Amino acid sequence: MAMSRTTQTALDLIDAVRIPEGIDPRLARQVSLSLRLLLESDSFGPSDRTLRRRSRRLRSGRLV
Repeated sequence: MAMSRTTQTALDLIDAVRIPEGIDPRLARQVSLSLRLLLESDSFGPSDRTLRRRSRRLRSGRLV
């Protein structure tokens, strides 16, 4: 399964705070805020375009 751009960005943000000396508190706050915003906006679900396409297929009688 391919990874979405949003998921990849979230993983990149998590990797950004992994440093040998410990976690930079400023970066940790930034990452947690960014992830919270992504989750609240339902960015990890299907895109609107995908949902519209599915809806059109169902209405036309074709299975998804």
